[in-house]
Amino acid sequence: MRITAIELKNFRNYEHLEQDFFPGAQILYGNNAQGKTNILEAIFLCTCARSHRTGRDNELVRQGCDDYDVRLEFLTDKGRAEEIRIHYLAPVSNDPLRLKPIRHIYYNGVRLERISDMMGIFNAVIFAPEDLQIIKDGPSARRRFLDLLLSQIYPSYFRDLVQYQHLLTQRNNLLEKLRDHSNIEDFGGDYNLHLEIWDEQLADCSARIITRRQEIISEIA
Repeated sequence: MRITAIELKNFRNYEHLEQDFFPGAQILYGNNAQGKTNILEAIFLCTCARSHRTGRDNELVRQGCDDYDVRLEFLTDKGRAEEIRIHYLAPVSNDPLRLKPIRHIYYNGVRLERISDMMGIFNAVIFAPEDLQIIKDGPSARRRFLDLLLSQIYPSYFRDLVQYQHLLTQRNNLLEKLRDHSNIEDFGGDYNLHLEIWDEQLADCSARIITRRQEIISEIA
């Protein structure tokens, strides 16, 4: 897999950039704050629609703009020319169609409905100063590192993560109802039955996530 070109519009400090890449090692050089790392960030963004530096898309938008566009062209390991494009539109208060952030992801010109659909299409490994957080920060930073790694290798793992968050939210909502219900004796049986169903699904999903994490930790070790 090799990158052949990248195009940025209103991304970080770039109003518009078109850059070709050629076979062999590539070196980006320049003065501080010129945007070298921003190019690497845009490349990594195309692996999972998430920056390695921030989880806020609006921080990636060039100052004074309300959207960004990243387009990456690459060759697969089979020599096929393919393309990933991410177009993010920040909320605009006076536009009824832009009250919420919108993110469009395209693979070879076809829009993908879910982020999970892009997992495994383009893979990249990045090493940046922010990676020191894996050691310095708490367990959540290390879990995030493993989740990003595993999501690229196993797209089904990312779907399990999404499902886990959905199941956890539904289960917690049910627990809140059980806690706040004025007459638990009348409705407790139904609540407990539903709770068992959510617990079972949550346990199955958790088991798959934990197994994958254990496998990758053993390989890293």
